[in-house]
Amino acid sequence: MRPSSIWKSLAIALWIAALFSAYLIRQPEPSSGVLRVVMAAEAGHAFQVYFDTGDGYSESASVRLPLVRTDGVPAEYAVPLPAARLKALRLDPVDAAGTVRLDRVVVQDRRGRVLREPVPGALQPVNQIASIERMAEGGWRFSTVGAGDDPSIQWELTPPMDLTVSEWGWVSPLGAALGGIWVGVLGLWWLGRGRWVRSVLGWLDANWWVPNVILAVMAWSVLFDAPLPPIAELDSSWQQVMGLAAVKHWAFGREVVFTGGPLSFLNLPYAIPETVMVRLVWDSAGKLALCGLMLWMISGLSLWRRMAVVWIIIGFGRMFSDGVYLFMVVAYVVGGLIRPAAWPKTACALAGVVFFGLVKFTFLIVGAVGVAIAVGAAMARGERRRAVGLSAAFLAGYAVIWMAVGQSLADLPAYVANSLVVSGGYPWAMSLEEPRSVFFCAIAVLGLLGCGLVWGLRQLAWRAYLTEWAVALFAGAALVLSWKHGFTRAAGHVLGFFWFSALLGCVLPSWLGASRRPFRFEIVVPVALLGAWLAFPDVMWSTPHNTWGRMRSCWRTLQAPGAFLSGWHERTAREVKAAALPAVQSEVGAAPIDSFNFDQGSLLLNGLNYCPRPTIQAYTAYLPSLQELSLDWLRSTKGADFILWRTSSVDGRFAPQDEALLWALLPELFECRLEERGFALLKRRPVPRVVTGERREVVQRRAALGETIPVDASGRLWLQIAASPSWLGRLRALLYKPAQLELVIADSCGRELRHRLLPKVAESGFLISPVVETQADFLAYMRGEGGAEVRSVRVEAPSGHAKFWGGVDARVWRLPAEATGR
Repeated sequence: MRPSSIWKSLAIALWIAALFSAYLIRQPEPSSGVLRVVMAAEAGHAFQVYFDTGDGYSESASVRLPLVRTDGVPAEYAVPLPAARLKALRLDPVDAAGTVRLDRVVVQDRRGRVLREPVPGALQPVNQIASIERMAEGGWRFSTVGAGDDPSIQWELTPPMDLTVSEWGWVSPLGAALGGIWVGVLGLWWLGRGRWVRSVLGWLDANWWVPNVILAVMAWSVLFDAPLPPIAELDSSWQQVMGLAAVKHWAFGREVVFTGGPLSFLNLPYAIPETVMVRLVWDSAGKLALCGLMLWMISGLSLWRRMAVVWIIIGFGRMFSDGVYLFMVVAYVVGGLIRPAAWPKTACALAGVVFFGLVKFTFLIVGAVGVAIAVGAAMARGERRRAVGLSAAFLAGYAVIWMAVGQSLADLPAYVANSLVVSGGYPWAMSLEEPRSVFFCAIAVLGLLGCGLVWGLRQLAWRAYLTEWAVALFAGAALVLSWKHGFTRAAGHVLGFFWFSALLGCVLPSWLGASRRPFRFEIVVPVALLGAWLAFPDVMWSTPHNTWGRMRSCWRTLQAPGAFLSGWHERTAREVKAAALPAVQSEVGAAPIDSFNFDQGSLLLNGLNYCPRPTIQAYTAYLPSLQELSLDWLRSTKGADFILWRTSSVDGRFAPQDEALLWALLPELFECRLEERGFALLKRRPVPRVVTGERREVVQRRAALGETIPVDASGRLWLQIAASPSWLGRLRALLYKPAQLELVIADSCGRELRHRLLPKVAESGFLISPVVETQADFLAYMRGEGGAEVRSVRVEAPSGHAKFWGGVDARVWRLPAEATGR
């Protein structure tokens, strides 16, 4: 074998190892030792063990376990020991007076091998021990002193026991695995020279649908989401609302303004009783169809590339699957629309693009851009009929499905317009930062893919390779959108970017295959997976367990759907019982009710007549236009009679920034009726209260970041802040995401409160005084009882963000304070 072949085989082995990294890299164990104690106690509540690593005993270096039995019957306890050099152990077997029997005390490793057992005389009394004796049958019996409730014994470890674990213990197994993979690659290369192997591969190429069916089923079994029962939690709440919106045919764009579309409930984990059966059918058949369609669209790729695509989906796609779905949209566009294809294949691809466009507005943008590029490519090739057919079929297909799912065609322009508004404001309100290592890894991925696309196009004359140029242009556009989508609200979203990039790295060499010297896009795969490891190592380590768990869940659900539905309804019933608000139910009855921020799940679990504002959850009203939309709705006859209120927000925001315009008018429109389990029930006043007086400016000041702005005023105060990004900040917002700001409030109670400041909300202003930090503060505000007053404010930037901002212009207004009934 030539040296070049050896190096190539080694590179292939390393690439395969990257794909299987979650299965090859073993998670470091927190400790190699476990203290096992078999003990019989007659009283007490807890068993505690202290570790002496050379610094003595402390509560922080201890483990406390509840007693399993207190009836004199032995029970076993397993106490994980720290990865350290242990000099002694102190056992506090019980926290009550009485007699305790220790049948066995032993230190074992994780595999159950005995590392140390106490020799006779090793266990010595330390505190409140009246007697201790060695039993003939083995073990120890001791009695406490009088009413002693803190008995303890010590086990001196002579010599000290070293349980430290090497941080590099995973290197040897990984090296062995790499060697095995390399040998396997060499073996396959040798087998590939055989005539029978070439015959098999030729048959698989000729009958491409056979491996496609197998691969589609494998991908589907991981993307299958057994519907979760509803719970009273943020993500579950909005997902339940999406299901309810589909059931009740609420008008998206007019009655619902959110990032999801009319069919978004199909691809969400949580379901409601009205949609659980539809979800089960969709996940069983619909997602299988999507996977099959994807394999059909990439059937021109070699078998090993299709296998790599499916393995990325199987191994990692379950974690933030939006990256996988985005790749499906790209595959449909490239395989069925941009590339010349027969009309049946084109029609199926269009159907897939239209479907995803109704799931999420982001997918609609990608699909529309793809169709536009496909139309342009067809026109450039002289295929005018195809160009007209593609554009007409996409528009007509979207309109028909839009109406088929209960939406009015008249609301479609409002849906597009308001979704663009939501998307435009999203980075300024919802962005989260990621570790620098993850950021630089993503930059490397972008650089590799970008350089690869440019490299490929430089070798292709655009007139001769119109299709390849169109594919590259579309892939680049989708990559930019994936970057913005993944790194605006970092957290788990970054995984979507890395999965999408890895999948592109597998297919682009074939999609741009006409290049004379093709770029090695495959290098993107290990770099993208490295980014995922840096972002969420614990999630990556749990991949094998979770992947096989998803597959087992898929097949078990399909084998016994009746049992699954029965269990689903039982769990839902438990959640209904746990979320019960009987006083609220009695007061509201069948009247329409809304929820302030993200407690819609509580309303739905209580069976109340939920009638939301268009923005649904208050933290999404992060632009003045969205706030005005919801406020106009609430003022009109369509607004709910009740609001379930709990003062809360997300991302460390100051709560009055959510639905900011509503706070100023809330005491005029609503009154507090009752409180239950941390919630306040607000009821609309029959006649709004008349507010006298006018809004008056009391502070106007230009300040630098970090400069304190005194507020020498009382009453209801409204703060407006205009923060101007520097040119560097504007560039950052365009290419990456906006820098963040923080608001620091000093109040009359001596508190200094630090919260995230939303620049676009601050421009129109929000309630700053009385300072509403808790539910109690809110209730006092609603009753007109005042509360803590603001004394000063200042705007700061988190570390490293100051250079992205200029100064701030602050204005404080006193709102009308006198309000009387009418």
